[in-house]
Amino acid sequence: MTGQYSIPDGLLSPVLDHALRDYPAECCGMIFAARNTSRLTRIRACENVQDSLHRRDPVRFPRTAKTAYAMAPQELFAIEQELRDREERIALIYHSHIDTDAYFSDEDFRRATFGEPPEPLYPGTVYLVLSVRRSEGKPIVAAQKQFGWDPDRRAFPELGNGGGSRNG
Repeated sequence: MTGQYSIPDGLLSPVLDHALRDYPAECCGMIFAARNTSRLTRIRACENVQDSLHRRDPVRFPRTAKTAYAMAPQELFAIEQELRDREERIALIYHSHIDTDAYFSDEDFRRATFGEPPEPLYPGTVYLVLSVRRSEGKPIVAAQKQFGWDPDRRAFPELGNGGGSRNG
């Protein structure tokens, strides 16, 4: 099973800021590591295109950006190119949950796996889920948790608490 990351503040702060800035929509992005190491190198905030997908085809994409996230295929392709060029890998994929808890939802599971029995789309990648809520009139990051693939359970159990809260 994949282990939990200790995310340095220099990388975590921009992730938390991204979550606060995008509220009340879910944010999404990635944190990269040097290839074949656990040394985290940088973040890549991605655009959540879920609202665009929903507007184009609400039957196929019933959720809005308040309850789901999607990264554009063109952006994912550009990330793959960057990873090759910079000799990096995806260490964590992050997204926020709006006005609810930080948990790995059924929708998160569907987006993170393929096939039957399910296999992870990004083996070895940890998922960081942030809970963003309104408090005293402004959004705060109320919780953050990391989830990693357990091949025996074929699930993404919580790896531990990723840290404290952040006000916007």
